[in-house]
Amino acid sequence: MITIIILERFGTLIESSINNNSKDFFKNIIKKIENKGTGEIKEIANWTIEDNNKIKLFGWNKGNNSIENKHELPPPHDDDIYYGDICCCKFNQNDKIQNITINEYEKFYNQKYGGFDISSDYSSDESNLSMYSELAKEEYTDSD
Repeated sequence: MITIIILERFGTLIESSINNNSKDFFKNIIKKIENKGTGEIKEIANWTIEDNNKIKLFGWNKGNNSIENKHELPPPHDDDIYYGDICCCKFNQNDKIQNITINEYEKFYNQKYGGFDISSDYSSDESNLSMYSELAKEEYTDSD
């Protein structure tokens, strides 16, 4: 079994496993995808990473607007629109599928965005939000 990542259409990342049978590769990943676009699944993006490995994404570029995938993919695919869930796989230089974890995907994602760390920015925004919320509370309760 090989570990893959499913980029669900609402933004969740899920680790899943597929059979290592390259002959039935697309059948195996389609079984793991709950939300599907229109037409055939195909490779929609790929990037070369360390040791000449590749990250490849498989999904649909056609579909109903109600199932548009909300993930912002790394450049140069950051403006492209995809539908349904997207499957993320890692391949070696011989195009043999390898295991990939959510941590590996997040590291790759952050590197493609120049080291931008979503989690640290989120907590900063969260602390700012609570600071502003406290100020707002004071504003409304200080009416003498």
